Amino acid sequence: MNAHQSQGEQLQPINDVELCVETFGDIAAPTLVAHGDHDPLLPLPHGKALRDAIPGVELMVLEGAGHDLPGRVWDDLVTALVQHTEALVEHAEEGRS
Repeated sequence: MNAHQSQGEQLQPINDVELCVETFGDIAAPTLVAHGDHDPLLPLPHGKALRDAIPGVELMVLEGAGHDLPGRVWDDLVTALVQHTEALVEHAEEGRS
C-alpha cells in the first residue's frame, strides 16, 4: 500500500475473499470477529469470509454499526470480549492442571 493508491486499490486485498482465506486461514488462536452490519468500507460479507476462513472463529455482528463502534454497541461488544477472554483463561488453566 502506498500514498499514490486510491482507497479502492488499498482495500482490494482486504476485499478479496480468496486472499482472505489464504491469509487468515492459518490463524490457530481462538478468534472473535466483531463486524458492523452497515460497514461501508468492509461490508458484512467480509466478516463472513473471515468467519469462514478462520477455524473455530466466532462472528459477532454489530447491528446498526458501520466501520466504527457507536456507543450503543459498546455493552454488547464488551460483554462478548469478556466472555471470549474468560473462556481462553479457563481453557489455559485446564491445560495446566
